[in-house]
Amino acid sequence: MLLKSFISAGVPLALGSDGGPKEQNPFLNLLLATLHQGEPTEALSREAALIAYAAGGAYAEGQDQRKGRIAPGLAADLAVLSQDVLTIPMSQLPATASLLTLVDGEVIFEDVVLTSSK
Repeated sequence: MLLKSFISAGVPLALGSDGGPKEQNPFLNLLLATLHQGEPTEALSREAALIAYAAGGAYAEGQDQRKGRIAPGLAADLAVLSQDVLTIPMSQLPATASLLTLVDGEVIFEDVVLTSSK
């Protein structure tokens, strides 16, 4: 798959999974997009892969004017992660977990780690 070439050509790229919440691991997909063993020159930076997940996913849904980025007036969809996916060693990406997830500003998931410290 020509991930970097799509972006370079101006083609919006959306990464995601059709799996359910128990089956999917977006951080494994992030790892695969940033390694791209089949064609290493097509590997994305971690930042580009995150943009493809967030902004690219919103674009694919036709919702890019409503969500996909953190900006005034857009939906407050965000996650607080267990580790910094931009700086940790690549091999640790799949172990990342969401500690807090907001959709439209509403908490839809809060890890017991956060709730037990209250």
